[in-house]
Amino acid sequence: MTPVTRWAPTSSTPTATSPVVINPGQSATVNVTITPPGPSGTVVTGTLYVDDFLSNVPAYGQQGADEMGAIPYTYTIG
Repeated sequence: MTPVTRWAPTSSTPTATSPVVINPGQSATVNVTITPPGPSGTVVTGTLYVDDFLSNVPAYGQQGADEMGAIPYTYTIG
């Protein structure tokens, strides 16, 4: 099983997460809202990273994570 979660690496405020478990052969939709501050007409670019998180990894019950993908985005603040 691969849990999918969201992280907030650029924020000093902890965010609540709602992991989604995706078993082999399954898919899921993860809704994302990106709300940057800025004046109308500003072009915003960035990358949304999709990570997995594993807990209780043998042999010592450790945690682990991998970056599964990177999705670039660009939009203009309206």
